[in-house]
Amino acid sequence: MKNDLYMKVIMTVIAISLAKIALVDSNLIKPVVAASGVQKVTICNTSGTGCVSTRGGVLSVRDN
Repeated sequence: MKNDLYMKVIMTVIAISLAKIALVDSNLIKPVVAASGVQKVTICNTSGTGCVSTRGGVLSVRDN
């Protein structure tokens, strides 16, 4: 009889702990936020003479 009561108490503690983890600690993964502003990037060749630009949503290579 004591063994049955012990198991019920242990299982209740486990159930309450799991419910707490699921409901309260659900913010373990924090939302991702971007850095302030827009990062502008220029893609060029190693010598810096040929760079990629956009015009009308199309990528094009230009020579400086």
